[in-house]
Amino acid sequence: MAAILDPELVGCARRRPSTASRSSSKAVTNDYNTAAKEEALERGFVWVDITGVSTYQLGSPGWIATDQLHPGDAQYAAWAEVIWDRVRGRVDGVTRP
Repeated sequence: MAAILDPELVGCARRRPSTASRSSSKAVTNDYNTAAKEEALERGFVWVDITGVSTYQLGSPGWIATDQLHPGDAQYAAWAEVIWDRVRGRVDGVTRP
C-alpha cells in the first residue's frame, strides 16, 4: 500500500495478508517494500515503512477489522503515529489533532 501526503509526499507500505507460506509472504513483502522505497526515494518522497508497526499488536482488540482482512482503527492509529513522527517537521501549517 502506498500513501501520499501532500505537500511533502510520504510513501508507506504495509504487510498484506496472504494465503502463501509465511516465508514466501515475507519475501514478497520485502521485495515490494524494497521496490516501493527505491521509487519513493528517487522521487524525493519521505519513506515510512509501517510493516513492523502493522504486526506488533496482532491479536489485540481492534487491531484487525471485523472482516478479518483489513486493519482496524487501532492499527490505523498506530500507522498515523509512525508516519506523523517522520513528517511532522516537514509539513508546514499542519497540527496534530
